[in-house]
Amino acid sequence: MTALVQPLRCGAWPSPLTPERAAVGAVSLAYAAVAQGRLHWMEGRPAEKGRSVLMACGPLGATGAAGEAAGPVERLAPDANVRSRVHEYGGTPWVAVGTHLVYSSFADQRLRLRLADGSERLLTPANCRYADGHAGADGRTLLCVREDHRVEGEARNAVVLLDLDRPEDEGRLLYGDSDFVAWPRRDSTGRRLAFVAWDHPAMPWDD
Repeated sequence: MTALVQPLRCGAWPSPLTPERAAVGAVSLAYAAVAQGRLHWMEGRPAEKGRSVLMACGPLGATGAAGEAAGPVERLAPDANVRSRVHEYGGTPWVAVGTHLVYSSFADQRLRLRLADGSERLLTPANCRYADGHAGADGRTLLCVREDHRVEGEARNAVVLLDLDRPEDEGRLLYGDSDFVAWPRRDSTGRRLAFVAWDHPAMPWDD
């Protein structure tokens, strides 16, 4: 007896392959850099509800955290979700400053300072987002983008300098005259500042 074939419209046939199953193994990699003598990178993990994890691998060196293995390890707490929403699509959410790590917590967008002994404290105030950090040579300052949502209307973007010794530091304003800024960097002398800036309605590759 020949089985009857029931035609279905394109895309409507039953399948054991769901979007969730297709995405669960698609770990994304981003923001790789060598810091504290080790290779660091971000992993986006769909199997963990999209949690973004700061990983490290390689020799510990003189500034490595005591007791950590040289193989791939998570640098932060198991529930840490490291991601910035600056410009909504994000920016580099972590940076090493001397023996410390600074990272953006996705839950509240505040920067957290992880000290060499493994303890942590809040670094920035509520309702501000930060990204694209660049560590100062002094080991206590951090240049970065700040997106201030404490004002009415559109959030204000600026380049600011944070002091790691000051709790809940909003940052000293260095430049804030454009709608958007990104990727601030200082030269080796600390006297000159480079960054990308653009205004509505352009994107940075347009103007």
